Amino acid sequence: DLVTVTGIPVISDAGGTRLDTISMLSIVSYYNPLPEAHILSTGIVGNSALGTIAAEQWNGCIVTYRNVTIESANADGDYNWGESFCKDTSLGNHTKITWSDGRTGLFAGPNAVAVHKGDKFYSITGILEYTHTNYKLCPRNNNDIVGYIPTGV
Repeated sequence: DLVTVTGIPVISDAGGTRLDTISMLSIVSYYNPLPEAHILSTGIVGNSALGTIAAEQWNGCIVTYRNVTIESANADGDYNWGESFCKDTSLGNHTKITWSDGRTGLFAGPNAVAVHKGDKFYSITGILEYTHTNYKLCPRNNNDIVGYIPTGV
């Protein structure tokens, strides 16, 4: 559905961005196809702080990264929250992929992911979100993952 929402935006803490007070909600049309994904580079999102315009404008949108390499299978240090650092060929910082929120075969349970450092992808599509102090791309299902090449293949 296509809806128009008007309200007061609030940049919150690690929980992300929300509308604090909704003053109007109207349905414009029903049963529309999903919009096309926005092609972004990992360097645009990087490890931006909450509210950074370059990244925030895509928060909640369908985004695609192309020519992605896993730089670290476990982005969370001592505990594995199901997130990896990835980078494409652009300049700038790597960014996070969260495997644990979607329904992909690359999340291997509460303490593991099925990707490894050096794994490559032609593209990864998902919803760009902000949680726990990071922007992250969350693939929705296996169809969002194209051209997966495991390390050593």
